[in-house]
Amino acid sequence: MNTQLRLSKYIIVHWKRILLGFFFTLLMGFSDALLAPAAGLFIEAFSDISASIQSNQEISIHIKYNLLGLFNIDFLRVGIEQCTNALYIFIMVLLASVILKGIFVLFKELLMNSVVQKILMTVRNNIYSHLVHLPMRFFDVRKTGELMSRLTYDVNMLDSSLNSFVLIIQSLIYTMIFVTGMLLIDWQLTLMFLIIFPLLGLTIKYFATKIKNINRRITNKLADISSFLQETISSIKIVKSYTRENFEKEKFKTKTKESYNFSLKSVFLVALLKPANEIISTSGMVLVFMVCGLKLINGDLLIGDLTMFITFLTMAYKPIKTLGEVTEALQKATVSAERIFEIFDSQNEPIKNVEATTSLGDINGDIMFENVSFSYDGTERILRDIYINAKSGETIAFVGPSGGGKSTIINILMRFYEIESGRILVDNIDISQVKLESLRAQISLVPQETILFSGTVLENIKYGNLSATDAEVIEAAKKANADLFIQNLPQKYNTEIGERGLQLSGGQRQRIAIARAILKNPRILLLDEATSALDVESENLVQEALENLMIGRTTFVIAHRLTTIHNADRIYVIDKGKIIQSGNHDELIKLDGLYKRLYSIQFKENKLK
Repeated sequence: MNTQLRLSKYIIVHWKRILLGFFFTLLMGFSDALLAPAAGLFIEAFSDISASIQSNQEISIHIKYNLLGLFNIDFLRVGIEQCTNALYIFIMVLLASVILKGIFVLFKELLMNSVVQKILMTVRNNIYSHLVHLPMRFFDVRKTGELMSRLTYDVNMLDSSLNSFVLIIQSLIYTMIFVTGMLLIDWQLTLMFLIIFPLLGLTIKYFATKIKNINRRITNKLADISSFLQETISSIKIVKSYTRENFEKEKFKTKTKESYNFSLKSVFLVALLKPANEIISTSGMVLVFMVCGLKLINGDLLIGDLTMFITFLTMAYKPIKTLGEVTEALQKATVSAERIFEIFDSQNEPIKNVEATTSLGDINGDIMFENVSFSYDGTERILRDIYINAKSGETIAFVGPSGGGKSTIINILMRFYEIESGRILVDNIDISQVKLESLRAQISLVPQETILFSGTVLENIKYGNLSATDAEVIEAAKKANADLFIQNLPQKYNTEIGERGLQLSGGQRQRIAIARAILKNPRILLLDEATSALDVESENLVQEALENLMIGRTTFVIAHRLTTIHNADRIYVIDKGKIIQSGNHDELIKLDGLYKRLYSIQFKENKLK
């Protein structure tokens, strides 16, 4: 119920269009309802014509009808010409009602479908807007494929839900109109027919609960399949290099088999619901038909009234059946809506001091870590009592064994995660008191794994400053040693680089990333092993580009190759979450510690090469 109430908020916004759509639905119902009295009048007219012919009298039509004083008809036509003209009039009225109904259907469909599509667009936009502001901890534990499934499959299920909702309202309007017509003709017969409603309601409720539980499992399995596909396709090189195609095929078959088994259960329940719905509603109709026959035999019901009642009855039969048949779509949609609202219920970043209003203006770039401790899971500390003092324009390097906490320092400086204790200061301002976008506007990150987007070279560099001119983009590319290779591309800066920039080499991608960082023009620069995966030639080009980027900026460098940080103002050696040494290269080499051992190992490796 909570999910349905939350979903209704998206619907209520469009109440004017929805009411207008239901108004046209009402007109559609009235247009259909005209068929019942029309059928009754036709039967009366044909009976009169048939009786005239059988009695060898002049053909005549005489219809006298009074419906509870609401409608009083006394219609007399004598002779072939008059009777023929009367039939033509009846036909023209019916055709006019059919054309009117077509117009009503057109307006109803346009209104309702436009509302449905607008709601879906709003939901998609709201999910994505919320998603991109969620903290890194959320993405650490969520599979990309699963999140994609919620934005695609689950939202599409909402489409079915909203269309089913429209269908239910339409069915209820139709049912009320047709049942009202039946009540006006014979209230006893109508009440007999309405006995089926509580029976149908109980049946639908019983099956709906079971179908919802099964569909929740189906939806989870489909999300798992989506996640598996995203993972294997993005890692297809590894799959092929280890010849694990058959292994992955078997894993995929297992997942699809599980989804298939749950789907079969859902199909079975739906298959049971349909005949149960059919049996109950048809039994009610058969019972009414039998009583109608008895009333007709006893003279309690005229042939015209009988025709009208039966017409209304058969018209009411379809929308009543529809109420039961949309159960599966509604239950699927309810499950999908629950999964969508789970994302909305996830806490936005930043985790603490949400109301922070301080903005960083023009800063010098002084950075200080005061006794900072941090844990990803709340139990095992990754950093312990970290103290770092970086002056404006200095280059600070971090070295040490893998898993020691070097990358975590960058993560908490950008507030991808919130620290447990201590303070991080920028120009003596606690960053936890600063608006998040204001902090990150001062920082550029060049990660080890270069991240580019599908699109052109120009668009990827311009990501650093969306308001930059083409000339500024080219200037940034030149400083990043990227302009030369870009000029040799087929469309130069307008060349499409493909998904994740895979049409470029590693060094080319890295230089575009550096150009992007240069264009942002930050005061603080974070380099996370930016040259570790490159060949010597590419490394030299990238290193030169990085040196251009580092001029005048406070720079944190995570270094894998220690030869790249000889000129760092200060080097912090981190092991098991603690700073165990600090100083410049010459100072640390003189000490018999971890830095000297790491440097000696790399020096020997380089000599062997």
